[in-house]
Amino acid sequence: RALRCAQSWVQYGIRFSSMGPLVERVISLLPDPEIFQPATEVLIELVASPSMKGYEETLCNKLVPVLTSGTLRDNFARAVSEEDEHGVGTMCRLLIQIGDTYTGFLVRNFVRPDVAVFIEMMIACTGFGGYFPAEQEITDLPLQFWSTLACSITEAQVPETLSTSSSIDKLHVDPVTGVPLMQPLPPADTAAVDPNRPAADRARSAAIGNTYATVELDATLWCIKAIAEEVSGAESVHVPRMFGPEFMGRLASVPPRQLTRVKRTALLTIGEYAEWLRGNHASFETIVPFVIACIRDPELSTAAVTGLHKLCDCCRHEMVQGVDLLVEVWPVEKALLVKGVSCVIQVLPPDALLPRLISVLHVIVRDTQMAMETLREDHLHARESILEQLALLKACCQGIGSTLREDEEPVIIDPSLHPPTPTPTHPPADADQQRAVSTVMWEVTERICSVWGGDEEVMQALCDFIEKTLAAGTILPIFTPNIPALVHLLVAMYRATPFACFLKAAA
Repeated sequence: RALRCAQSWVQYGIRFSSMGPLVERVISLLPDPEIFQPATEVLIELVASPSMKGYEETLCNKLVPVLTSGTLRDNFARAVSEEDEHGVGTMCRLLIQIGDTYTGFLVRNFVRPDVAVFIEMMIACTGFGGYFPAEQEITDLPLQFWSTLACSITEAQVPETLSTSSSIDKLHVDPVTGVPLMQPLPPADTAAVDPNRPAADRARSAAIGNTYATVELDATLWCIKAIAEEVSGAESVHVPRMFGPEFMGRLASVPPRQLTRVKRTALLTIGEYAEWLRGNHASFETIVPFVIACIRDPELSTAAVTGLHKLCDCCRHEMVQGVDLLVEVWPVEKALLVKGVSCVIQVLPPDALLPRLISVLHVIVRDTQMAMETLREDHLHARESILEQLALLKACCQGIGSTLREDEEPVIIDPSLHPPTPTPTHPPADADQQRAVSTVMWEVTERICSVWGGDEEVMQALCDFIEKTLAAGTILPIFTPNIPALVHLLVAMYRATPFACFLKAAA
C-alpha cells in the first residue's frame, strides 16, 4: 500500500528532492520477490516523471548497480532461461524506461561494468524466446531503445581510444546485431524424423526441412529491410552486392513457386531501398526483370507491385530505360501498378510519352467496352467491372498528373537500348489514334451515365476520373476535345440527380 501511495505521489508531481529517502527505500526493496512488482511500477513512474529532470546521474548511479547485480540479476537470468514472460516483462519495462529516458547516461558510461551488464540484459530481452513477428511482445519492446542508443552513440563525442577498442565491439555490437538476426527465424521443428513413418509424413518432413534451410536467409533480408532508413545512399559495399548479380540475379533465376517466402521479403526490401536505388541505378539491370517476373506469379504479385510502385514513385528517371517492360506487364495487376507505370511514363518527352500512354489507355478502354457489352447478361457484374476500370483510369491520370520534382527534366530513352522502330506494344501515337481513344471513351462515358446515372457510387467514380483527367492537363487525349459537351453532360446529370460529385467535377 505504501508503494502504491508513493506511485500516486509521483503521478501528482511531487518533486524528487522531497522524496529522496523514500526513493532509496523503494530501490532497496527491489530484490524482495513479494513486492518486486509494485516497487518496479513506482520506479517506472519515477523515471518517466518530468520532475526527474536534472537528477539523471543521481538516480542512475543508485538504480543501475542494483538492477545489474546480486539477486535481481540472478532472478532475471533465471526468468530468461525458464522463459518466464511475466518476470522478464516486468524487468524489461523498467530497463527500457531507463534506457529510453537516460540514453545519454548509458552512452557516457558505455564501458562501465554495470552499464555493460545493463546492455546484456537488454540483449536478453531482445532475444527472449519466441518468434516476435508472430506472438512475442517482450522482444519488440527494446527495438526503439536500440535505435535511440545507436543515434546517441553516433552523435556523441567518442574518445579515440574508445572508438578503436575491439573489446567494445565484442562486448556490445556483436550480440546486438546477432540477436535480432535470429529472432525473425520461425521456431524449429523439433519432431524427429522416423524412417518407419508413412511416406506422406516423410515427404512433409522433407518439405519442412527444405523450408527451414532458407529461413536464415529470409531473416537476414528481413533485418536488412528493417534498417533501410539508416543506410546511407553512399553505401557502396554491401547493398550493391545484395541488389547485383551475386544475390538478386541468382534469386531471379530460381524457378516459380520456389523460395516464395525469400522472394517476397526481397521484393519488400527493394521497395524500402527505393531512395538508395535512386542514386545507384546500376542495380536496375537485375532488379527490374526480377520484379516483373514476380508480378506474373500469383503468390508474389502483391509484394512485387508494392515494391515496384515505390520504385516508380522514387526512381522515375532511373526506371525509364525499363519503361517498355512496365507497359507490357501492367495488365497483370491493378490500379497500383497502373499508377506506377504512368508515373514513370510522365518523365518522357511527349513524342515518347504518347505512344506508351495510348497503349495503356487503349487496353483499359477496351476492357470498359467489354464490360458494357455484358450489361444485359449480368448487370451486377458489369457494374463492378465498370467501377474497376474507372479506378484504373483514375490511377493512370494520377500517375501522369503528379508533378515532377524540382531536379527533374524529361528523360530521353537510350536509343541503343530502345530503338525508335515501332513495336506492336506501342506504335507511334498519331492524331487518328488519339481521336479513336477519345471517341470510344466519350461514348462509354455517355452510356455509363445513361445506365447508372442514379447510382451515386458509379457517378462518384466517374467524376473522380474526369477530375483527374482534367487536372493532368491536355496531355491526356480523352475529354479535352469535348469540353463543351462534357460540361453540358454534367449539367444535365445534375438536373436529373443532384449529386454533389457533378458540381465538384464541373467546378
